[in-house]
Amino acid sequence: MMDLTFLRHGAATSQAITDEERALTEAGKNQVKRLALCLKESGETYDRIFSSPLRRAIETAQIFGEMFGKPIASDSRLACGCRLEMIRELAEECEWQKRLLFVGHSPDFELISAQLLGIPNTIDFKKGAALKLSTTLISPGTGSLFFFIHPELIGRDL
Repeated sequence: MMDLTFLRHGAATSQAITDEERALTEAGKNQVKRLALCLKESGETYDRIFSSPLRRAIETAQIFGEMFGKPIASDSRLACGCRLEMIRELAEECEWQKRLLFVGHSPDFELISAQLLGIPNTIDFKKGAALKLSTTLISPGTGSLFFFIHPELIGRDL
């Protein structure tokens, strides 16, 4: 069994020269810190944390990395345009590591999670949303939902 958690980056600024350089806003950082703390306090753990190379995703992953004491692996396969096959490749490269956190983007994680869960519609991943599923095989329809956390469910300030 493998646990896959998909985390959309926190709220980011629209003020940047390129999309790749968009940073988290202060509100986005607080949003991600609240979620990381909530998951840590609930007993979540991760063997590996992967992130899209885009700045807003890296900053999100760094907050989780610090909270959970794990290094971040930036991987271009998690950039905008990520697909189920790319998640499968990353998971296969992990061998014994069974609790993986992926930090990335919409609509990619919406589509991938819906595929894994075998549902026809996408899941609305707001910025800072997280979804965890368990699966024995990274193929369509093989996942079982463990949790989906909408960012508005977590408190406002730390």
